[in-house]
Amino acid sequence: MSLHLQPVPITTGSGDTESLLVFADGFLVAVLVCLSDDHGDEAGMWFLKAGFGPG
Repeated sequence: MSLHLQPVPITTGSGDTESLLVFADGFLVAVLVCLSDDHGDEAGMWFLKAGFGPG
């Protein structure tokens, strides 16, 4: 399996603007968002905004 990460800007309404599209073998499988300072101690951590594919 090959993974590809594509950085893209995002607007979530909570100040988060950095995200990654995650592709596995060419298929979009996830959208990850880097949490902004608005999230306190969790700032800088990655959050799974959406996941796609088999359960």
